[in-house]
Amino acid sequence: MKLLTGQLHLDGHYAGDIEIRGWHGPWGIGEFRPQPAFEKFKPLYAEWSQLMHADPDTLTSANAQRLRELEFATFAVRAAIWIDSIRQWRAVDILNIDGSLIEWKEGWRRPDDPPPPSASADAGVEHVE
Repeated sequence: MKLLTGQLHLDGHYAGDIEIRGWHGPWGIGEFRPQPAFEKFKPLYAEWSQLMHADPDTLTSANAQRLRELEFATFAVRAAIWIDSIRQWRAVDILNIDGSLIEWKEGWRRPDDPPPPSASADAGVEHVE
């Protein structure tokens, strides 16, 4: 089986590479390798991750409120994934980044949107000589 790879774009910026492990219904999972543009978003996802891994017995109402605020902030980020081998965009409605792990819930996107500038013109195309 051919390894699927993708590019994560956040608010129109090429934020990282994804090694796609698979899907469970609308949820995709994989390994994330950030690019320089991810630095702008890193504090948001790092704080979300820290609160998600906090001991539930010590979760205060202030921490729960902060977690809600962070989740709303992540929902406001426009996320999309370009899948190299099939040369197709996938819209992302919910995105979780936890260190090198990434999971996303897919939504709808127009199939004729152009590829990102960072996509290779022949990525995913097999050449026969």
